[in-house]
Amino acid sequence: PGLRNTYFWYLYADPEYTTCSGTKIGAHTELRLRETDTFRTFIDQKVWTWEAYGYIQHDDFGTLKAGQLFNRFGLFWDGVFFGNAPYFDGLKLDADYGVSWEKTTKVHDCLSVDRYLQFFFHEDTSNGSFGGADAESVAGYTEENTGVFRMVPIWTRCDGSQLAIGFSAMAGQINSRTALPDETIYAYGMDVQYTKGPWLAFFEASQLHGVRNPVNYVSGGPSDELTNLWAGVHYTHGAATYRCIYSNSIYENPNAIQNMLLVGATFTLTKHLDCYVEWVH
Repeated sequence: PGLRNTYFWYLYADPEYTTCSGTKIGAHTELRLRETDTFRTFIDQKVWTWEAYGYIQHDDFGTLKAGQLFNRFGLFWDGVFFGNAPYFDGLKLDADYGVSWEKTTKVHDCLSVDRYLQFFFHEDTSNGSFGGADAESVAGYTEENTGVFRMVPIWTRCDGSQLAIGFSAMAGQINSRTALPDETIYAYGMDVQYTKGPWLAFFEASQLHGVRNPVNYVSGGPSDELTNLWAGVHYTHGAATYRCIYSNSIYENPNAIQNMLLVGATFTLTKHLDCYVEWVH
């Protein structure tokens, strides 16, 4: 309500140089702009970077990134525009300042393994979470020294179908420069993704411990345990992808539950133009 201008303007830059040995050296920057108001109450600027990092990629050693980059705890995204409960809790598309090592190892023709090892020194004070979801929306309450590990074995069958099972862990600190105490945060999760032909189905369950915000935006208090459930199915036919996504957040001490259901479709109108139609409850 009251929003009269474009939701986002995006500006991407992806320069890359390949050496004689095949090593790639490059950078990725995503700038976001809004015309009148700020994206979230705790984001001060109307122009800010969503990601900005440099990288070195080698076939044998993987990819090393440094800068402002996404936390890879759990599944990355479900393809929707509106969002999901883990996103509004600050667990998806959340970039902070740190380093990341990423590598895919091919064990044999039917099995490969994706690995992510990350360390974040400091928060970047912006993400898509609502005010009251995590530490980035509290002045003087700062996420620091956060480690993330993720491993995903991927099995490919002769018919082209794939089964991926992911395991994720995260541990970090919240440094308080207010009357609030410092916090230690840790989380773990497991996810499964299956694709076959035009179908894709996924499920993720994760649990996070520690107070991330003294006034949680759903429970209204310093909830110290968060359980996220996230599941969906996609079907692609021609230029259209249809999807149904369910996500759930369960907060404890004090207790509250948030449920979110999204039904929608994405239509590829041209090579550079997509149309999203979504209904959210």
